[in-house]
Amino acid sequence: MPNSGSPIAIYTTGEELAHPPPAIVEGPGRRHYANAKLANILWTYALHKRLSEKVPDRGITVNSFDPGLMPGTGLAREASLLMRYARDKVMPKITPVPRVVPTNNIYRPEESGASLAC
Repeated sequence: MPNSGSPIAIYTTGEELAHPPPAIVEGPGRRHYANAKLANILWTYALHKRLSEKVPDRGITVNSFDPGLMPGTGLAREASLLMRYARDKVMPKITPVPRVVPTNNIYRPEESGASLAC
């Protein structure tokens, strides 16, 4: 696991990422989440490349956005009852504390939304 706490995305080809084999489809939801995030990043790169080749004079920029870890969004719905409670009810209230220990990429949903809107 990377230091984000999420499992590492399984990737061999873009086709497999878009249409995963049954062994991955039947796997844990957090793996699907990691794979979906990777697919979004790869799509951002591919779209930039295609637009740069098709309309180079337009100066089109392609962006993606990392909202960070957002406790309280229901992402931990597969976890145990205690872990879900901690993530959905406790962590949103103490978000500043874990920002200094494992990572500073932890935000409440309203903070992430405000960053995206800027």
